[in-house]
Amino acid sequence: MLMWLVIVFSSVYSTVIRGEEYGVSVYPYTNQLIELIVNPLKLFSLILIVFYSSEIVWRERSANFNTILDATPAKNWVFFTSKLTALIILPILLITSAIIICILFQLSLNFKNFQLNLYASVYYHYGLQLVIFCVIALFVNTLVKSKYLGMGIFGLIVLLTLNSGILGLEHPLTSLDYLPSPQYSNMDGFNGVSNLFDHLALYWFAFGLLLTILSFKIWNRGLVPSFSVKLKQLALYWTKGQKFATAILFVLFLSAGILVYYNMVSDYETMNDKLEFRENYELKFKKYNSIDRLIPTSKKTMVDIYPNKRMYAIEADYMLKNKSEQPLSELFITERIPLENISIENAQLVAHDSIYGTYLFKYNKPLQPNDSVRFTYKLKKEVKGYEEDNSIVNNGTYLNRFVNFEPILGYTST
Repeated sequence: MLMWLVIVFSSVYSTVIRGEEYGVSVYPYTNQLIELIVNPLKLFSLILIVFYSSEIVWRERSANFNTILDATPAKNWVFFTSKLTALIILPILLITSAIIICILFQLSLNFKNFQLNLYASVYYHYGLQLVIFCVIALFVNTLVKSKYLGMGIFGLIVLLTLNSGILGLEHPLTSLDYLPSPQYSNMDGFNGVSNLFDHLALYWFAFGLLLTILSFKIWNRGLVPSFSVKLKQLALYWTKGQKFATAILFVLFLSAGILVYYNMVSDYETMNDKLEFRENYELKFKKYNSIDRLIPTSKKTMVDIYPNKRMYAIEADYMLKNKSEQPLSELFITERIPLENISIENAQLVAHDSIYGTYLFKYNKPLQPNDSVRFTYKLKKEVKGYEEDNSIVNNGTYLNRFVNFEPILGYTST
């Protein structure tokens, strides 16, 4: 605990008081302080959970006191619940102590807008994931026959989880206990990723409760049985309450998973998918990189904004000029957002690739140097599902034509 307090204190002090790498102090807004404490929180907590989960589960057996304790008339749920509670309290203590340090820093700087509700959200946005890891650790240690084996297996699970992308488990439903890190802004609060977080939180919380029931069913009391015997324990002696709770949690787990999958199925891409897309785009359209680009000399853009629907519509009218020293016979365009309509004056569309969003126009006659043509396009953009797009939110809009919607006049390498 002392080491954790030193880590939090030094992180906050070096940023808020002494300033970051440029020596500029940060105003102690609550969201900025939270970002400082959550960065080391996950790694530090997981290290402690790996060690203390085995220690808590196997404590009596390590002290050779288990036969006396197991002979008492106390119910299994008393021992099980006490150990699970002790393990869950660990990340809660880490978060609470970090929050207290942050508030003390704010008080020392005469900053009174604590935003306690935002501090409380840390338990949900970051603590819940750690609690589920506690349940997984308890399940592993209940399943194995020795303390160090449980410590090693759970440590391996943690390492594989932190590097799930290397194993190809990038999807949130397959990356064990994956929860995105919601970003909070003092202007628009939580946006976009919060819906994905809520649904995944429900998914993994149901998974954690299922593991809790299974852990209780195979809880070690008396001599530690073999793995095969524990599997038999799972199949026998189910009470009606246990069956009902398991069925409800399984339906909840499955429903949350279907909800997440349905909202991600249309736009989910792995890193390999993105790299392959860029590679194929380059192989197919690199030949058009030699075409000189037209330069906009006039831009007229009409934008209709629908904040409640998180949608906007664009109608644009440009004048493009050939500022090169040679006539141009073709124009290559790459869209950022699928276009509803596009036209080039005195040119015909000869090729369109809807997968890569490219258009190839051929002029009716070569466009001479310093000549201009009219370029018009229409598009409509609506943020759907779990898409992260802060260009239009409930209480504000920031549309950048060079990032959000304007088609690229030519081949692009990015």
